[in-house]
Amino acid sequence: MLRIILEIVLPLLAPIAIYAVWSHFDAKRKGAKMPGWEEGHWFWAVIAGAALTAALAEGALAAEMAGLDQEAVIEVLNEGAAGSRLTRSKLPKIFKRDFAPQFQLELMEK
Repeated sequence: MLRIILEIVLPLLAPIAIYAVWSHFDAKRKGAKMPGWEEGHWFWAVIAGAALTAALAEGALAAEMAGLDQEAVIEVLNEGAAGSRLTRSKLPKIFKRDFAPQFQLELMEK
């Protein structure tokens, strides 16, 4: 799982982070505002977040199928290079099968 995150997921997210920083400074240099959601630039950030959540769920399922201790898996993933807000907030809920909404869908439709 950690290898998947380091070799597949992080290389997908790094360009998005670089693009976000570049967009900010480019807009500032031009005296313009940041590109809006409707221009499509942030769409890819949402897609990458969804892909990361799906990869995390697959990893949780693989850990469960392998019979690993869930608390140990959570601790290892949170403390390692893969540790993020996503792993701290979503991974325990995935293991508990708590799929309650945590964000309003209406806010995604700007």
